[in-house]
Amino acid sequence: MDIGFTDYKEIYENFVISLNQSMTVTRFARHYLDNFPNKLPSDTREAFERELSKIAQLTIDSLEESGNEKVDLRLEFPSGDDLAPLVILAYTHMNFGISVEDINFDRITLSQRLIMIFAYMDAFLGDTIRIICRVEPSILKTNKKFTWETIINFRDYDAIFERMVDEFSYDFGWKNIFGKIEFLLERIGLEIPISEEDLRNLLIAENIRHAFIHNGGKVSQVLMDKFPGKFDSTVGDQIPIDEKYIRDLEEAVLNLGGSIFTSVCEKFYSIDPHNTENVSIHRTGHYDDNVA
Repeated sequence: MDIGFTDYKEIYENFVISLNQSMTVTRFARHYLDNFPNKLPSDTREAFERELSKIAQLTIDSLEESGNEKVDLRLEFPSGDDLAPLVILAYTHMNFGISVEDINFDRITLSQRLIMIFAYMDAFLGDTIRIICRVEPSILKTNKKFTWETIINFRDYDAIFERMVDEFSYDFGWKNIFGKIEFLLERIGLEIPISEEDLRNLLIAENIRHAFIHNGGKVSQVLMDKFPGKFDSTVGDQIPIDEKYIRDLEEAVLNLGGSIFTSVCEKFYSIDPHNTENVSIHRTGHYDDNVA
């Protein structure tokens, strides 16, 4: 399938828009969930507090009836109840001995931004590899082979080609951010202005992202061994993240994405996107620190 410049432009624009959407939603969520639940609209806050009171009373009654030290309540809400996620979140924390007042929504929203930064970056890089494969199929030349049975099962050359692109991009997807950028630089020949230090910082951030997904955002021995001296803490401690760290990471990823888009356009489409109508390349911006 032929992929033109307009298609890749749309992929890049979706990458930038998606990152900014995630950034906006989580920053406002962070603002309104601060000092939870006091910043919620008054009717929502009152309804939430009523539900928690009901749960507390149900818990007390169930404990008294069963004589057990713990009780497992089954919470049911009407379909589409907007309050349900908040109540379930609070109840889940309470079950683990964490009071509503101690739920760290600031950390929750920041970690969600961190996770989505790499989710969108990974998607953009994967889509970029697919674009390059279709524009320059010779990149697919590897030592991989298909069996005769596999070839016969495909209808035509296009189907075989799409399978090759799928496997090539799948293999690319297993690389970490350092490996992906190194591949784009050395194998594809893109010109990406990024320093070793900046790339290492992205790799550290990617591993912090993994820690939030797989280890509750805590420092592990593996993480400390991988980046000696980076984490001034002990195994099991929470990895510190703040607004500035996430904000700087968003800027770094947006700038990296813009550089990759520019290099692909110049190398494979002979187009300078900076001088092309209706093309906007992300440039480093500034945030108002007073927002969220």
